[in-house]
Amino acid sequence: MSYPAFGGRSCAARHPVPHSLAFSNMRRTEPTATQLLAMVEHVAYDMNELEAQYRAIAIEGGPTDSARNAAVLAFLIHARNLLAFYWPPPSRDQRNGDVFAFDFVPGLEIAQPNNDQSLSDLKKAISTRVAHICLLRAEKLQWVANVIRYSLSHGRAGFVVDLAEPYRTEFAKHGIGTTRAIDHDPAGRITSPGP
Repeated sequence: MSYPAFGGRSCAARHPVPHSLAFSNMRRTEPTATQLLAMVEHVAYDMNELEAQYRAIAIEGGPTDSARNAAVLAFLIHARNLLAFYWPPPSRDQRNGDVFAFDFVPGLEIAQPNNDQSLSDLKKAISTRVAHICLLRAEKLQWVANVIRYSLSHGRAGFVVDLAEPYRTEFAKHGIGTTRAIDHDPAGRITSPGP
């Protein structure tokens, strides 16, 4: 199958995982070093786009409602991807083909930041309210973008500080270097997009 908007090839064509294993209920197989090197650009993309979309949301009087909604949706989807990457689900819920921070840094366990919202609740809220059409969308929700970004900056800092070669160099090529967690900033709340 061809996907012209994505360079003409599916993700599976670029990074093959046998179809029989990709979405099965079989135990997750750890990615190889070659597969992890190929995934660096994709993980770095989510990290960089989270920051870019956060800045787009923060522009006062900036984008139109439609552009702002798109930025909010993109921010939340990248946040969800990174929440699962830094703080993976229990092994029974991990799918074959998933990649997590501990794949790059064996034994890594990133402490969850100290804030009022459970990260698993946040991941679930994004999954149900943003990534699916469901009745919960009828209830407006205030996403606290700065708290989400703050939490993810702790995940990122905990991840990159322990990266070894060759991953450290590969992430640096994509602008991801050793960093500390950001301080909590006073940015406002964002309302979930939609009518």
